[in-house]
Amino acid sequence: NEQWGYINKKGKYVINPQFGGAAPFDADGLAIVRAGNKIGIINKKGDYVINPQFDSVSIGAADQILDAGKSVDSYFADGLLAVESGGKWGFVNKKGEYVINPQYDYAEAFSDGLAVVKSGDKYGYINKKGKYVITPQFDKAVSFCNGIAAVGVEDGEDDYGYAAYKFGFINKKGKYIEVEFNAYDKKIIISDNLSHDKLKADFAKITDEDIEYGPVLGLNRISIKRS
Repeated sequence: NEQWGYINKKGKYVINPQFGGAAPFDADGLAIVRAGNKIGIINKKGDYVINPQFDSVSIGAADQILDAGKSVDSYFADGLLAVESGGKWGFVNKKGEYVINPQYDYAEAFSDGLAVVKSGDKYGYINKKGKYVITPQFDKAVSFCNGIAAVGVEDGEDDYGYAAYKFGFINKKGKYIEVEFNAYDKKIIISDNLSHDKLKADFAKITDEDIEYGPVLGLNRISIKRS
C-alpha cells in the first residue's frame, strides 16, 4: 500500500512515510492524516495531536483552496473541525474534544459563524453552540460567505430524469434576499433590502456547479457584490 510522509525543501524526510493519506500542513502547523481506516491530526514533529479515530472530516472551503495550490490558514474553521464517527457528524476542537456531539447526518465546516448540517434529507444551519439558527428545510445548501448563503429546493426532474433544483440566496435570518442574476458575466447583484421573505422573480437560474464554487470561496465562477 502507498505510504505518505513529509519532506523539507532539501528533499529529506522530516516525517517518514507511514500514512495512508496526508494533507499539507496548515498555518497552525497541523495536518490531517489517515492511519488505517481512521483519520487523525499531527503536528510538524509527526506526533499525534488528535489520535486517529474519525471516519471522515469536512474542511469546507479549505478543500478548494488546496486544489488551487494555496495554503490553508486552519483546518479548524472558527476553531472547530467537522468530523464523522459512527455514521454521525459533530465538531471537535484542537484538543480532539467534542464541542458539538455527533448527531447530524452530514456537516460542513463552519464559515461566517455558521455551519451547514444535514438532518434526514434536509439541510439547515447551526451556530457554534450546536443550536439551529436556520432549521433544516433545504434540499441543497452552501456555507455562508459575507452574510450570504446559496440554497436550493428540488423542482421536478431534468431532461435526463435526475432531480432538478432552483436556487436562491438567504441571509443569516433565513430570509430570502432579492437577487438579479446576469447569466452573461455570471454576476449576482444582491440587494441591500433584506426584508423580502421570498424572491420576487423566483429563484436565480444558476447551475449546481456555479453554486458549489462561487459562494463558498467568494471567488472564481461567481462574483458577489452589493448593489
